[in-house]
Amino acid sequence: MAHSYGAPVIGWMESIKNFNREDCEEYFRTYYAPNNAVVAIVGDFNTDYALELVKQYLGGLKSGPPPPEVPRYEPEQRAASACSLSAKLSTSISCAGITWATKTARTCTLSKSSNSC
Repeated sequence: MAHSYGAPVIGWMESIKNFNREDCEEYFRTYYAPNNAVVAIVGDFNTDYALELVKQYLGGLKSGPPPPEVPRYEPEQRAASACSLSAKLSTSISCAGITWATKTARTCTLSKSSNSC
């Protein structure tokens, strides 16, 4: 599937029981490298200072080899399967919304107010 709905974040217990130290180290070297990471900074901050800190603390990390391509396939979609949330946030931001796919075939809409965006 294109997204692993229902799969535990750290893996299935059967897989975890079969890990050894070498497997864990190899996994870490493969996937926990700067070229496979994202830094997200949010809020009211000084951009130049934030970039300076990122370079100071992360700039010396060496990239690893590209991780292997993850095979993806999308099963046939037979019914609507999404949820949406929308809300009027403030006078300066008229509306914000998000929609995400769900595991079960259903459609739902959640609104913060009766005046949906």
